[in-house]
Amino acid sequence: MTTPDVQSDTKRKPAWLRAVQFLLCAAVVIAVAWTLVKQLKLVDWAHVRFAPLPSLLSILALLGVSACQVAARWTLLSAYNQRIGWRIQLAASWIPQLGKYLPGGVASIAGYVYLLRKHKVPGAVGLSVAVLLDAMAVIAGLIVSTPLLLWEPVRAKFPVAWIVCAAMIAIGLILLHPRIFVALLNWLLRKLKRQPIAAPPPLARYIWPLIASFAQWLFAGLALYFMALTITPVPPREIPLFIASAALAMTISYLTPFTPGGIGIREYIYLVTLRPLIGPQAALVALILRLLQTILEIALAVIGMLLLRDAAANPPPNVILGEAKDLANMPVQPDSSLRSE
Repeated sequence: MTTPDVQSDTKRKPAWLRAVQFLLCAAVVIAVAWTLVKQLKLVDWAHVRFAPLPSLLSILALLGVSACQVAARWTLLSAYNQRIGWRIQLAASWIPQLGKYLPGGVASIAGYVYLLRKHKVPGAVGLSVAVLLDAMAVIAGLIVSTPLLLWEPVRAKFPVAWIVCAAMIAIGLILLHPRIFVALLNWLLRKLKRQPIAAPPPLARYIWPLIASFAQWLFAGLALYFMALTITPVPPREIPLFIASAALAMTISYLTPFTPGGIGIREYIYLVTLRPLIGPQAALVALILRLLQTILEIALAVIGMLLLRDAAANPPPNVILGEAKDLANMPVQPDSSLRSE
């Protein structure tokens, strides 16, 4: 499986489909931007405060999200007996993240596979890791977001929401069993005419990426909570609501590839879920968090590029020794310049 096969999705799309996706994206962005502007006009700026400590904690929580994603990729690659240097691991995790801001929703996966292939990780393995972790994060995010069904405004209109909540959690946990999870994922990949995953990782190696997938939503919710706390007082008992809101917003935005980076979708979900709690300040929280996360992603991508350059300039000793052994084992070819005439 090669990276061009992943990238060809956008090339095969007919012009009318690309036009529809563009119009959908434009409609969503314009509608959400209009809503955000209306909410910002309602903000009582005299009572808005910017507390430095919660904002710092929000940044640290966003870095925690990235750390969980790196850990998940690292452990899953190890499960497939692929061990590469930490600089390459970080670069492969951080640089392709910017691909989500490109249309199509596959640039980040293609970039990840490409960088791993450059460092002798088979394309099929890189693609399996990327697809497994993305699907795992989506299911984990939907599970974590289900407590929103127990939220008072939802229960007031839908009294049996707790049954749906319990059922979704149970179904999600069953789907995350490695054999069921990989079998369903392979069925979907075959339907999409894509390379299936060769085999599920061993359960002992599978559990750590799964834990990291859930942990990233915990940190995402804390980042959202601390950003709200930066602007307005919010009691700690509301943290579970923020975790569920962040998981839902980021998962749904990922599943709508016609909006690059989930722009508009994520902000709208934050407005719906947080406005009953913190009022129109929810718009301010959504905008600042989006800006902060984008800046961090760009900064990490730049650091990843520097790490790649450093890794190329200073390869680890085992790589140098391996290349030396390869040279030593090469057959000696006679030099034609030394042959007698």
